[in-house]
Amino acid sequence: MELAQLAFEVCAVLKGMADTAEANQEKVRSLVNRTSSLEKPIQALQSEMERRTKEDGEGADLGTYEDVLKRLVETLQQCQQFVEKISKKSALKKFLSGSSISDEHAKLMAELDVCVSDAQLAVLSDDIHNRERNMERQAALTTQRMLEAKAAAKKEEWLICVHCGVKYRESENAEGSCEYHASTRDFHDVYRCCKQKYAPPRLHELPQPWRPGQPPPGPPKEIPGARAAREAYFVPGCQHGVHRAAHHNDFPYEAHQGWVNAEMREEHKVAVTCKDTHLEDGWSVEVEVGTFDESGDLYISAGSLLTDFFWKYPASVLEMLPQHLTETAMLACEVFTSDGGRGTAEWSVVDGKIDALVVSAKSATSPRAEMYLIPLQTNDGRVECGEPRRMSRGGFQEKVPSKDYDIPQEILISGPQIPTSDPRPPRTDFTTEITGGAAARIRVVTPLKANAESRGFESDIFTAEVQLINLDHEHDQTYLGGAASFRVEGEDSYKPCEITFTNDQPSTFPLNIQKRGGAALQLKIMVPHDTEKGVAPSWYNRSWVARLKPIEIRVEFEDLDGSRIALSMEFVNPALKLPTANPTDLCFGFCDDVDGFERRVVRVTPSDDEDIMCNFENQVSGCTTSYYIRETLLQSWAYRATKERCSELKIDDWCSEGSETALGVYA
Repeated sequence: MELAQLAFEVCAVLKGMADTAEANQEKVRSLVNRTSSLEKPIQALQSEMERRTKEDGEGADLGTYEDVLKRLVETLQQCQQFVEKISKKSALKKFLSGSSISDEHAKLMAELDVCVSDAQLAVLSDDIHNRERNMERQAALTTQRMLEAKAAAKKEEWLICVHCGVKYRESENAEGSCEYHASTRDFHDVYRCCKQKYAPPRLHELPQPWRPGQPPPGPPKEIPGARAAREAYFVPGCQHGVHRAAHHNDFPYEAHQGWVNAEMREEHKVAVTCKDTHLEDGWSVEVEVGTFDESGDLYISAGSLLTDFFWKYPASVLEMLPQHLTETAMLACEVFTSDGGRGTAEWSVVDGKIDALVVSAKSATSPRAEMYLIPLQTNDGRVECGEPRRMSRGGFQEKVPSKDYDIPQEILISGPQIPTSDPRPPRTDFTTEITGGAAARIRVVTPLKANAESRGFESDIFTAEVQLINLDHEHDQTYLGGAASFRVEGEDSYKPCEITFTNDQPSTFPLNIQKRGGAALQLKIMVPHDTEKGVAPSWYNRSWVARLKPIEIRVEFEDLDGSRIALSMEFVNPALKLPTANPTDLCFGFCDDVDGFERRVVRVTPSDDEDIMCNFENQVSGCTTSYYIRETLLQSWAYRATKERCSELKIDDWCSEGSETALGVYA
């Protein structure tokens, strides 16, 4: 600091000497002007020295600045001595006895230039040094902040988003970080918000087709890599927003219904269920109110078939809730369905307390809403619901006709019917036919059975057991093989068919029978179906070929001598048990398919369930389909009849394909 002050003082002395110079004024003036240019570098050096001393204290490194200032002060002192020599006439002659004035002047000017450069370099190097130090400090500060942020993030709780299922921290929860669907999936796994289909990869292979006689198929095999692909599969969301860790009722989302179902698993008591059904699509809007047994909290569940919303109100919330309600904001909840339905729950406040809850449900096809009032009161931290009172009736409004309506009488329409009379017993008076000189006989051990163990898909499978008896007293008999043929009663000729032998011997033929001995044979005879009449049904213990008339099957065996023995057996289908009307039936109708030997039935029976008006059954191809006819269904038929201005409806959608039967509903 003292050197800088000394430099300023020398510069000031030189300025004063320039004003009083008696000789060589130009050289003195140029030298003084040059020294004046040192004031800014000296001032900059002084400022840097003060700053370094302030930052680093007494241990500050000022050596570079002091060296520059020492050289600068020495040069300025030399300039002062030079000016004193050349500016006084009395001293000029003495100075001229030495070196030249011009050479000395040039030398001092060069030294001044060097001092100026040194001062500027010292300031510049210090500025660069300061910038480097600032950058290091900023980097250290940034690193420290990052470490502190990471440490705080580690301490921050991980949350799971209810929209997308992703783990996140609240400090990193930015707008657009959550990608989700603002709806649930319908019955076809399609998101209703964006119509995208949820179709994960198949986990198992498709089952192989199975035919009779093949070994049963094993469990389906898992496709390699399918499980990992299924876990990684997702449908990109159509909405973007922030993650949310708490379930809510702002809009339906994929995990919303699971949350509602989990909440409703707690033991609870239902106070009232307010429900109204859309009479065209059958969907309902429903509002349910009740209390939980353990906590005593009030709950409200509202929604439709696919989406339910859920609200819970403890007793403490109900006591302070009236302070936040206004005459225009008394709704506890409000939901809408896609088909125009609306469900609401509204608080009733009297003397600053909530004394009741009014719930309503209305579909688009109902002229009025279904509405209930449920009294509420709090007692020892629990909510208690009183007896609900019905305020309004929704749904279809029954109307009294202006005159009596005569229900049409039952009409019996004649047509072809399957015979139901008891068949005659099969013939057993067949005898053994012998061609040649064979002394043998065929005896029936077990008569013919049709499709006893398996259903016939392409042919009827007949089984029987016969015994070949050798009547010769002296010789054995050897049979080379057997054949089978059949004919239906009324036909003249036999038709060949396939026959196999299922006895325990590895090879049945050639079959040797000792004299006065016998051998038992188990027969399996396949009689093909008559494909001209269409695909035959698969029957147990009945024959499709013999559905109209008995069938006669003839088996024949040939021995080594060329002699043949044959025996006929007859099979008659047992009586067919067809469905008939029961005394308790409200309605019974049928039509017979004589070619297909099938009776198609429509039956309406009363129900013991209070919620079900009657049961509707439709039987086609041996399969019975049952439907429950509830009051809402009858109302929907009446609504359709009123809307279409007709008195009779034919509901074909309640019958299976091809049944050609329908139920007439009169309104």
